[in-house]
Amino acid sequence: MTDITRFRADFKAAFAHWRKSGEVSEREAAQQYSEAAAAVQEHMHDEGWMECAGAHFRRIVEQIENESRRASQIAAAVRGQRAKQ
Repeated sequence: MTDITRFRADFKAAFAHWRKSGEVSEREAAQQYSEAAAAVQEHMHDEGWMECAGAHFRRIVEQIENESRRASQIAAAVRGQRAKQ
């Protein structure tokens, strides 16, 4: 996946997660997404800025993925304990 493709995927995934988890309302998500998209448009030719922004969203998505994996592990452990009872 190219850097810009990864950035776009991470960017969208982060906003989708924040909206789905209720961290931001639909209205707030739309506004913040729009503002962030405008910042990307403004700085898209600044390699350093894009690299930093890409790394920022990659860390966010990695954290979301880790939390999701951990939640799945906990749920599986709980199901396993219940099955033993």
